[in-house]
Amino acid sequence: MPRSKPRSLETYRVVRKRFSLVWGKLLPEELTILKVEEFQESGLAVGLSPRTINHQIGHVMSAINWASERKLINATPPKYKKLKVAGMHARKYLTAEEIARLFNKTLEPRWARMEMVVMLALYAGLRQQEISWLEWSDVDLESDPPSVRVTARRAKNRKEYEQPLTVS
Repeated sequence: MPRSKPRSLETYRVVRKRFSLVWGKLLPEELTILKVEEFQESGLAVGLSPRTINHQIGHVMSAINWASERKLINATPPKYKKLKVAGMHARKYLTAEEIARLFNKTLEPRWARMEMVVMLALYAGLRQQEISWLEWSDVDLESDPPSVRVTARRAKNRKEYEQPLTVS
């Protein structure tokens, strides 16, 4: 996974460590629905959310599927039942109080240079990598609404799109 983002690699390390603690040296061929349920129960017992547990299991099942498709292993991921996450929707927006706290932090000299980055992340919904690739020529303040041309640069492809700036 040489092209993976650092955060993704860290997630993979955490998932691998947690699985090895629960399953030891279990081979992919030995993974059963019962083993997955044990993993789910152990995750709930240590206080992980159902969403996190489902996410971690998804990583392992994807890895097994990937290896199976390439004939690297003789196993397919077991069909298992995901934990219910009803009522546990991830919040997609910061509250007004959280935004105020964030901007108050940028008033400190140490964080002052981050104010524009924070504004772009909040008002345009841009990700860290997208912000780092922005150039002044990408910003159109004359359009209605003002917008930013975002170039998503991934391994081999580039995707450009216009992202309106929400000003409230």
